[in-house]
Amino acid sequence: MAREQQLASFRMGIQRERHSSIVPNVALERQRSMLWQEKRVEGQKMAIEQRKREEKETAFDQGMRRGDMLNAHREAMKKMQAKANKHV
Repeated sequence: MAREQQLASFRMGIQRERHSSIVPNVALERQRSMLWQEKRVEGQKMAIEQRKREEKETAFDQGMRRGDMLNAHREAMKKMQAKANKHV
């Protein structure tokens, strides 16, 4: 009888051990999946920001090549020179 109780206790201990090792693996897998998802979302945000920067740069380059910015620059320089001449 004592031997049967010991074996039953041993079997229950093994089952608990197996079950407890499965649960942390599931939790660990869930956590890993969440981290991977966060990293993927962060990568997408960075790609969007990079694309916006490139579009802004392209628009600036095109403006410079067309001369739109050149005229604005000339006007700004004229105003600055006029202010400087007033103080002389």
